[in-house]
Parts: sequence; C-alpha cells; structure tokens
Amino acid sequence: MPSLTAARWIDKREVHTDDPRMGLDTGQLVMTWEKEFVIRIPNETTATLVTPRRATEAIAEILRTAGKPLDRETIDEVIRTTTLDLSGMKAAEYRVDGRFVQDFGLD
Repeated sequence: MPSLTAARWIDKREVHTDDPRMGLDTGQLVMTWEKEFVIRIPNETTATLVTPRRATEAIAEILRTAGKPLDRETIDEVIRTTTLDLSGMKAAEYRVDGRFVQDFGLD
C-alpha cells in the first residue's frame, strides 16, 4: 500500500536513470512513484509514461500484476500531486492527458 504522503523529492543531482530518454524531472517523478507505490517501473515502461493517464494505467497494471491492486482514483491523485509539486504549475492547468514534457514543461 502506498504511503500517499506528499512527494518525497530527491535532489536532482542525485537522480540516476538508465533510460537516456528521461530527463531529471521525469526521472524524479518515476522514482517518486516507485517509492509511493512500492513498485519497480521497468525502464522500457518509463518511456511510455508520457501523460498522467498513461502513468496511471501502467502503475495500475504493475500493481495488479504484483497482486496488490489499488483503485485508479488513488493512483491518479498521487500522480497529480507529484506532478503539480514538481512542475510548479497551478492545479487548474493540470490535465490527465497533458504531456509531461511538452505541456507541463518537465524535462
């Protein structure tokens, strides 16, 4: 069960990812979700997490496969909160189909 606390951000200098397509911000999001949901998101999956909706779908599937399903509303809320915290954007600007890099300005 995820802790569902506010995001526990890691200093960007400490973020390491094996996926060269991920920037520091998006890598930080993935690492935060892994901690919140106590899961490991495979590198090949991280490249597909281009929107909050896609991240919710992937995390829900990982949790279901691991035998610890969680309702999508809870997953959505964690993704929304962490995205807003990292991007600094206003809640009114957040869209479930917005793209992390192109629309939310994350790298």
